Amino acid sequence: MFCQAFTRAVKISQLGLNKVTWQLTRERSVQFLILLPSAKMSCQNKGSCQDLQKKLTPQQFKVTQERGTEMAFTGNFYDHHEKGTYTCVCCDSPLFSSDTKYDSGSGWPSFYKTLPYEVEKETVERRPDDSIEGRPRIEVVCVKCQAHLGHVFQDGPQPTGERFCINSVAIDFVPKVEETEEKSKP
Repeated sequence: MFCQAFTRAVKISQLGLNKVTWQLTRERSVQFLILLPSAKMSCQNKGSCQDLQKKLTPQQFKVTQERGTEMAFTGNFYDHHEKGTYTCVCCDSPLFSSDTKYDSGSGWPSFYKTLPYEVEKETVERRPDDSIEGRPRIEVVCVKCQAHLGHVFQDGPQPTGERFCINSVAIDFVPKVEETEEKSKP
C-alpha cells in the first residue's frame, strides 16, 4: 500500500506540488499522504490576500502569490515591443525598462537588467529556489511587495550576462509618454 501511495505522490509532485510527506498512524496502521505546496503565499496577511484576490485574475494570483508559472509563449508581454516601463502587477512598483528587454527565445519576457530601486539596490530580490529537484534556480520577487515574478539565469547578453525570465501575468506595462515640444510663436 505504501509503494502505491508513494508512486501516486511522486506523480502528483511532478505536476507542481513540490513537497510530499507521508505519515503512518500507529493506531490504525493507515497511511495518509499529505501534499503541501513548497512555498508560503507572498501576501503578508489574510486581509492583503483577500484584497489581492479581488484585484488579480486567478492566474495572476497563482503566479505572484503561490510561485506559479504561466505557459511559455502565452503571455501578453513575451513578444511586446513598445517603449516604457514594466511594473509589478500587485503593487505597481517599476521593475524593468523596455530598453533592457530582449528576445531570449524562452517564451517569457526577458530582461538583462532591473531598474534601480535605491542606491546599490535592485527592484527585485533574489532568492534560492530548489522547488525542482536537481535544478537549483534563483527566484526573483518584487522588492516592495514580495510578489513572485520569475527567475534569473546567468545566460543573458552583455553588459550583465543575466536573463531575468519574468511571467507576463506578474507584470503590467506603462507606455513611455512622448514629450511634445510646443512650437513657440515669435
